[in-house]
Amino acid sequence: TAWNRQAFLGQMKKVRLCEELFDAEAPAVGYALIARARLDVRWHRFPEDVEALDAPGVVWVPWRASDALAQYINDCFAIGRPAEMRPYL
Repeated sequence: TAWNRQAFLGQMKKVRLCEELFDAEAPAVGYALIARARLDVRWHRFPEDVEALDAPGVVWVPWRASDALAQYINDCFAIGRPAEMRPYL
C-alpha cells in the first residue's frame, strides 16, 4: 500500500513539538505522569488501579486479547512516568 509521506512527516513534526514543550515545562511543573493520546481516539475506560501507573520502567498501553500475537506499535494511547514516556513522545 502507498503511504502519505507528507502526513507522516507532519506527524513527526507534531511529536517533536510535544518533546520541545515537555522539555520547556516539565522541570518547572514536575509531572508525576505523562499521557499521550491521539485526538481521534476516545477513552473507553480509565485504568482501575491508578497507583500502578506510577510503576518505574513501565509505559502502559492498551491492548486486546485478540491482538496479543499481532506485532504493531500502539499509537492510540500511552501513560507512564516522564523518564519512561520520553521515547514514546
